[in-house]
Amino acid sequence: MIKKALVGVGILLIGGVICAKTDCCSYVGTIWKQGKAYAKKQVPVEFEIKRAKDMLANLEKVEDRLITVMANEMVAMKRLEREVAEGQDGLDGMARDIQARNEQLKAGTFTVSRGVNSSREQFALELERRFKRFKTAETTLKTKKDLLAQHQERLGAVKEQRDGLKGQKTDLASRIESLETQVALLRAAEARSKAKLSDSQIGELNQIKELIDGLEQRLETSVTELQLREDIKAAQPTNATPAVGSNVSLSSEIDEYFGKTHGKVAAE
Repeated sequence: MIKKALVGVGILLIGGVICAKTDCCSYVGTIWKQGKAYAKKQVPVEFEIKRAKDMLANLEKVEDRLITVMANEMVAMKRLEREVAEGQDGLDGMARDIQARNEQLKAGTFTVSRGVNSSREQFALELERRFKRFKTAETTLKTKKDLLAQHQERLGAVKEQRDGLKGQKTDLASRIESLETQVALLRAAEARSKAKLSDSQIGELNQIKELIDGLEQRLETSVTELQLREDIKAAQPTNATPAVGSNVSLSSEIDEYFGKTHGKVAAE
């Protein structure tokens, strides 16, 4: 088993060396490309058009995915817009409160919520904590604004991509329809071309027609000759004397006929 494997590897190596040292690979590549081109030409145009229509129909899935992305971006944007608006309102309130407390600290007119005087250190410490919370909220709001801008940018890019896809689909559909029309005209022209008789076929038809015309003329001549002979025979006089028996029979027939009808005539 190992020997067979080694032999196979050796053959592959030798083949690789031969291809590398000679033009064998280029010949094989050229033959392969020509074979592919020939095979492609053998595929009916109608089949290729059907394949193009199927591929165009598959673009509907791409558009569906783009619509899904757009919907997700729009929902995310609405949520961020709401959060940014609420955060901005809160930040503005915090800024006003901090500025007012800072003025109180500078003027020394500060009090706690219950109206009890607070030491300057305690008031300043509370103001510092509020200012830190403000800066943290400000950073958070800025991050949300940046994220909102990114969503807006992505949504614009997806919309542009979808619009471009729709335009290309319309253009491709129009071109496919034009191809179908051209193929139909081509097939009609081919059918008319096949319906036309070649010069050799026209010659054969003329020969057959001449043969039939000759046969009809021969038959008509034969019938005419036969009719003429019959007419000639009927026109020739007969010199033969009628037999006695035949005259008697004729007389008897006449007497019998008039004898039967005589009574009727006399009665009348």
